[in-house]
Amino acid sequence: MKHPDIRLTRGPLLALGLILMAATAVAGPIRYAAEVVVDPRAVHTVTLRTNARIVDMEGLNPGRRVAAGDTLFTFASAELRTLQKSYLTTHRNLGDISDITPRVKENVTQNRLSLLWRGMSEEDIELIEETAEPLEAVAVKAPVDGVITRVDIRMGQVVNAGVQSGQFAAVGVPVLGIAEDHRLVVEARVSPADAVHFRAGMPLVIEAGGETRDGQVEQVLPLADAAVPRQRVVVRPVDRAGLHPGMRVLVRLPGDGTSRLPSASPRREDHAAHRH
Repeated sequence: MKHPDIRLTRGPLLALGLILMAATAVAGPIRYAAEVVVDPRAVHTVTLRTNARIVDMEGLNPGRRVAAGDTLFTFASAELRTLQKSYLTTHRNLGDISDITPRVKENVTQNRLSLLWRGMSEEDIELIEETAEPLEAVAVKAPVDGVITRVDIRMGQVVNAGVQSGQFAAVGVPVLGIAEDHRLVVEARVSPADAVHFRAGMPLVIEAGGETRDGQVEQVLPLADAAVPRQRVVVRPVDRAGLHPGMRVLVRLPGDGTSRLPSASPRREDHAAHRH
């Protein structure tokens, strides 16, 4: 039996090596599936506390950024209109009957608080005091700067706020949530073998919507469930523009596309990310 001449096989072997090197270069850096999340303590819930009908909510969608004081939606309420009329009656007669009825000022204060509790602003109350006319519709304003995380109402919907159980208390209905903008982070789930290579302060790149932005590892959380061998790597974006809670993104090491972490499985992580 003749042994093959190594010189005859060197060409094909060299070609195969070049193909493998090229495939490795095209694969690029390891990418980890991640999601934009927000600290639950930084989510503000907007609640309706009066029976009402939604009359305007243009552009009210999850992911929309709002500033404190921006109008979120507008509602009309026969119940609130009745309370406004009652308040205006006592307020208008306050100067005439305060000497006869010592509790009138206290009643006016309570009625004012009742209007505030049910969604009117100080500016709204000042307006009806000036015009002596109740508002047909009331605008609900954003309490903080942030991004809308959920919307549980629709145009024209009639919202039942529940049963009143006191001067101001009604059960109320949560209608939307707003997450404080500065509390948005990106959370990647990586294998424990890879997690040991991440450190707080480590720079990473976030890929979202065809764009890249800088990020920095904030913390690496311990394994929470042995049955799910993934650890959470929390990354704080330098620029949060375009990010919103629930958005699926990718994170990777910065560099020229050849960076690698020991013990990582780039093909598995990439496929897991793109399934989302």
